[in-house]
Amino acid sequence: MTRLDQEPSTGGILIIDDEELVRRTMRAILEAGYTVFEAVSGAEGFELFSRSHDRISAALLDLNMGLLGGYEVCRQIRGISSGCVCGDFERLRESRRYAAVRG
Repeated sequence: MTRLDQEPSTGGILIIDDEELVRRTMRAILEAGYTVFEAVSGAEGFELFSRSHDRISAALLDLNMGLLGGYEVCRQIRGISSGCVCGDFERLRESRRYAAVRG
């Protein structure tokens, strides 16, 4: 676990979501321990990853974005860097619901 007084991790996290509130919330949580990159669309996220993939270790994606959704962006990202971990907000929400039900 990363403490707040430690230096940020060397691997950045890319947040790709078209909702500003989601991006702001995720940034607030993650930037205590990681360098955070943001994009408002799948196309912008892929462009950003293409330019900065050597500094990004993980991407959190919204699956339901306009023209270029999370699944396709993940496929494109993995085409550049198979080591990048892609996750989606839907799974995060589901895991929270599951945890709440389990108590």
